[in-house]
Order: sequence, then structure tokens, then C-alpha cells
Amino acid sequence: MYDSHAYPVKGAKTAWDTIIGPVRRVAPVIIGEWGWDSSDKNISGGDCTSDIWMNQIMNWMDDTDNQYDGIPVNWTAWNLHMSSSPKMLYSWDYKTTAYNGTHIKNRLLSYNTAPEKLDGVYSTDFSTDDVFRSYTAPSGKASIKYSDESENVAITPEAANWYATLNFPFDWDLNGIQTITMDISAATAGSVNIGLYGSDMEVWTKAVDVNTDVQTVTIGINELVKQGNPQTDGKLDAALSGIYFGAATADTGSITIDNVKIVKLATPVYTANTYPHKDMGEESYIDIDTTGFKNRLRRGIPNLREQQCKLQMRMS
Repeated sequence: MYDSHAYPVKGAKTAWDTIIGPVRRVAPVIIGEWGWDSSDKNISGGDCTSDIWMNQIMNWMDDTDNQYDGIPVNWTAWNLHMSSSPKMLYSWDYKTTAYNGTHIKNRLLSYNTAPEKLDGVYSTDFSTDDVFRSYTAPSGKASIKYSDESENVAITPEAANWYATLNFPFDWDLNGIQTITMDISAATAGSVNIGLYGSDMEVWTKAVDVNTDVQTVTIGINELVKQGNPQTDGKLDAALSGIYFGAATADTGSITIDNVKIVKLATPVYTANTYPHKDMGEESYIDIDTTGFKNRLRRGIPNLREQQCKLQMRMS
């Protein structure tokens, strides 16, 4: 993949077509940095206004003129902190800068890619192994395995803090998810945390009692409680990645799962709980770039001047 940084100082559409255009026709391209900030002389240039330049670059990236067969380039919105330009925010109240952030926000809203809310059921009896995208368990904590002979999935805990996941297919539209149902049994009676995990790394679970007898368990979205990581936003509204299983009480031995069913509704009956975000401390940034932090964090790294690297560290 080819990465380019597009700023006014580097020119406008003619420059993009000349420098990036040929690569765009034959290889994946990402515009990793771009934006407008007339107060930063390292990136500003020309006699455009933010309205003209920002719309021109976004239209070019989206290929609204069909110059590149309607195929857009990938891009990342830039820049989500207040210490290096071009800033998208004025402050951590998330008010967008009129010259940069507002343009990006409005363009993202215009895509309107939220999935349509429909009633639906996704299910599998594990008669085949082509429903869930994959099964995941961290080495040393647990193992997870599909059995075509038994037509089920078995999780074997290997540590007290074990967990494992059944990862959803990418084409499952889980907007409006209401319940998770499955048949479950364990080698030893105990309790297992079962729920969902999202692309934002939040884990939401409910402790479920299990024993050697197979039982059908249904968990409502409103019964799930967020686990760990207080820095996340506490809202179960990110893209859902899979079903989560984890330790709740003493070792239950091997756990067997079968007949999984997910129910979603266009008009949800159950609503997920929410939890407040906790501020864990001061924000600190390392910015090894040609813009911002001119005399900071550069000592001892003269060979990195041309590298573009952003690292945000949260200090507790």
C-alpha cells in the first residue's frame, strides 16, 4: 500500500493527479495525513480557503468526478489532538475546528453507512464449520476447537483468567441485537461469563451457571455488564466482533457450546446499559514529525526527521 500526506503546501489537484494518480491506478493508496490549518506555515500554502481546499481534497479522495473509475482512496481523518496541526478539535469537549474538523465530520456523516435496521436471526447448529469467521483463545489461557464429529465447539480453560471468542462473520448485520441463545454444558458445575466483545475492545458479559447437563441459555442485551477497561466509552454501540466466554468462578473444566442463535429487531425491546467514561490521567504525546513539537522530543533522533509517526500515550 502506498501512503501519501496531502497538505496545501504540496499543491492541489494537479499535484495529486501527477504524483499520486499513477500509483492510484495500479495499487492501494492511503492518504494518511491531510488537512488545513493556515496558522501552521509548515503545511499551509497557496491562496485557497479551507472551504475550497478541504472539499477539493475530499472529492478527489472519494473520486466524485469518476476520474479513477469511481474508486476512492483510503484516508484517515487528521489530527485528533490539540498539540499538532492540522487540528480537528478545539479542545477535549470535542468541538470541531471550523477550518478542518467540521469539514471532515460533515463528510463522514454524508456517507450514511449505518446498516438498515431489520428483524433477523443468525444461527448455527455447527453441522458445518463455515458459519463463524474463526475461533480464538490466547495461548496459555485456553484452547477452543470445533468438532465436525460432535458438531459443536469445545473450550478448555488453561488458566484462572481464561477467555475465548467465537468471531462473527463480517456480513452479519447485528444492528439492533436483542438476545444470544445457546446450548451449553461443562465438565464441572460452575459459572461462566458469556456475552459480546466489540471492535472498541469493550467486553460485555453476564455470569451464567453451567453444569454437566446441557441447558439452553438466553441472554438479553440488557443483562450484559461491561467488564474491565474503564477508559472505554461504556456504550455497547461499536461494531460487534464476536461472542465472548471467560472465567467467572472456579475451573469449570471443558465447556461445550452448540446451537447458537442471535436475534435482532428493527425496533429493539431491550436496550444495553451504559457506563461513564473514567479519566485515567494526563494526556501526553510524542510527535516525531515535520510539523509541531519543533524542539520537543527530537533530541537524539536526528535520523527520524522525515518519518511520520504519531504515538499517543496515556499516563496514569
